[in-house]
Amino acid sequence: MHTMPSLYLPHGAPDLTLTDHVAKRFMQDLTEVLKSASGATPKGIVVVSAHWQTTVPTITTGSDPETIYDFYGFPKQLYSIVYPAKTSPWLIESIRQVFERSDFPLMEDPDRGFDHGAWTPLRLMWPQADVPVLQLSLGMGKDAHYHVQLGRTLAPLREKGILVLGSGSLTHNLAALGPEGASPPGWAVRFDQWVSEKLLAGDIAAVLEFYEKAPDVRTAHPTDEHLMPLFVALGSGLDGGGIRKIHHSFSYQSISMASFAFGSGHVVDKMNL
Repeated sequence: MHTMPSLYLPHGAPDLTLTDHVAKRFMQDLTEVLKSASGATPKGIVVVSAHWQTTVPTITTGSDPETIYDFYGFPKQLYSIVYPAKTSPWLIESIRQVFERSDFPLMEDPDRGFDHGAWTPLRLMWPQADVPVLQLSLGMGKDAHYHVQLGRTLAPLREKGILVLGSGSLTHNLAALGPEGASPPGWAVRFDQWVSEKLLAGDIAAVLEFYEKAPDVRTAHPTDEHLMPLFVALGSGLDGGGIRKIHHSFSYQSISMASFAFGSGHVVDKMNL
């Protein structure tokens, strides 16, 4: 089994799972692509979602986390979805060990469930919920540099067959949503292209300074929590020698569904969709 890559995936609007969007189909197909490229199904998953921030890094440790419906105004059907993924003592102990060797403290929350940023992509990729999952919080008010270092802390997990998954959106402005299928606005395209080009060119320094250097950044991200999972995934795979953009589309006109794989260059290079 090869070392797992780390992934940055979009969770889009909460109703993505009810649609026939191309990004939904991409994530449904991604499971087999990942298995083919890495030679194995992940032994566990650590997911970092835009929708959980804490002052101290915190992990879910409940054996049977609930499905959180952290949204309103969507079809009733969406609120009946349950994603019954469980964690495992081995997965919890694995992340404890990497934090013990880091400069980060770690707290545990036995009551926290999985928010829609976590369960939306996981449900599309592993609908049977048969892979152990643990959710890790983002740092509240912390910048890209902090989250890259948080990702670096997680990097050794990949050698154990654990997938590090960041879930957010490359653009995220709820005031600028439009009809599904409409052409994306120029600001969304420009920001998406700038981040993608810098990442693929290996210009990590520029991406880390996106607030100063990226075009249309304040429109693309009035708040930056949907971009921070990108930096966790990037940090986790930064030393692995591979960065690949594995999907590109827009949802509700302005939400970029761009997806990236990091690390394990020989694995990432095989991730053709």
